[in-house]
Amino acid sequence: MEVAGLAIGVISVIKPTAEAIVTLWSDTKNFGGDAERFRSRFSLQITRLNAFERMLFEANKFPHIQGRLFDQLPENVCENFVDLLRQLYDLLEKYYVVQNRYSLDGSDESKLVGRIEALDVDERRSVILGIGKAGDAKSSKGTNWTKKAKWIMTDKKSTEKLVTEFEAWTERVKSLLELAWWPLPFFSTVSQMEKLEEDKDASQSGMLEGIGMRKLLAAGSSQISIETAKSLKISRLKFTQTTSFQELEVGEIDGNRGVIVEYKNYEQDRTGSINEIVSRRILQLVALLHETKNDRFRILRCINFFDDVPGKRIGFVFENPVQGIPASLNSMLISKRVKPGLGARMKLAYSLAESLGHLHSVGWVHKSLRSENIIFLPGTATGQSTVIPEIAILEQPRVFGFEYSRLDSDFSSGRPDYDIKRNIYRHPQRWGQPSETFSKIHDIYGISSLATKYTRARLTGF
Repeated sequence: MEVAGLAIGVISVIKPTAEAIVTLWSDTKNFGGDAERFRSRFSLQITRLNAFERMLFEANKFPHIQGRLFDQLPENVCENFVDLLRQLYDLLEKYYVVQNRYSLDGSDESKLVGRIEALDVDERRSVILGIGKAGDAKSSKGTNWTKKAKWIMTDKKSTEKLVTEFEAWTERVKSLLELAWWPLPFFSTVSQMEKLEEDKDASQSGMLEGIGMRKLLAAGSSQISIETAKSLKISRLKFTQTTSFQELEVGEIDGNRGVIVEYKNYEQDRTGSINEIVSRRILQLVALLHETKNDRFRILRCINFFDDVPGKRIGFVFENPVQGIPASLNSMLISKRVKPGLGARMKLAYSLAESLGHLHSVGWVHKSLRSENIIFLPGTATGQSTVIPEIAILEQPRVFGFEYSRLDSDFSSGRPDYDIKRNIYRHPQRWGQPSETFSKIHDIYGISSLATKYTRARLTGF
């Protein structure tokens, strides 16, 4: 059987299985907020699955594509997609079989009492109250409390696990398709992307995530970048500094909006103006940093910029969601107070790799990844983080240092740099006078150097 036919066949059995699970959950409709949230999250993933199916297998769905989009994808991507479909079917089918076999019965309250000890205080209170009302429930048209007790103690966890795994599955499918989708010639220009934005299925599936950045990086989009950036330029006098850290200044715009300003030096030409190529890069960088992004990019949003003419530097103004002085990975390393465990260091390495992956996915390279450019903001740790603030903020790194950032199709300046502290994060071909133009592999080398150094080091906890 051809791969497309196999994929369609697997989808045809996945969809009724998913609907059957939704039917099984009909008894939980009065079981409170958690049950309702699980159903909503599960239904959303079914919607995404249907959107993927229509995008891939509906003939002539997209302009300039004759037939099905699925037939335009590389063979290995198609085969991997089928493998993912099989995994989803196994996941749903196993859950359905177990739940259907042990469907909510609620006839024997005594079997529930022995399990109460495993519950937390709130769940225990809910079950006890429910059992006490079980007699009344038999004659009531409302929720069966014994069923609810059983759902809390057994079915809730398995349901949450299924929903979480289904969500992870759709994200894996999205990631797989993105690798093959965007390099296709049918979605490479601004006009083609704008047409794609009109497609409801592309939106529902999540495939349009980051399309604003892709449009700014597409061929012929320089004018869009220029117009976007020019509207963000402000006077240097609007910024009031309150404190500084490394090359960053923390302060306010117009006295009421917290910001972080990062300065990038530039060279003037003979007329005392910014070089045209440098000016174009500055405006493009402002537009890219201003574009709304998924938080996994780990980049604060640039809301303004200004030209500090006396200092011959550009100030990139980022919104600052918290108060306090930032810290860099470099400063955290030399701190004797911060000694995170291997798990915390691995989470940091994962976050940085994820950030770089998102940058590269839209065709953007950083070119200056090093410890000084990884910034942590106080008070941004998640609620479930470790109780030690200095370690907790490691879970929320922010990437700065975009002074030499560029799209991977642009030329590299190739300016020599012999600084040893920066060279340790550079590929040998980029030391001194670079022998090669910058590419994604050089970014990967830099992030690998960061990850290797800080997940294996033993001094001061790192």
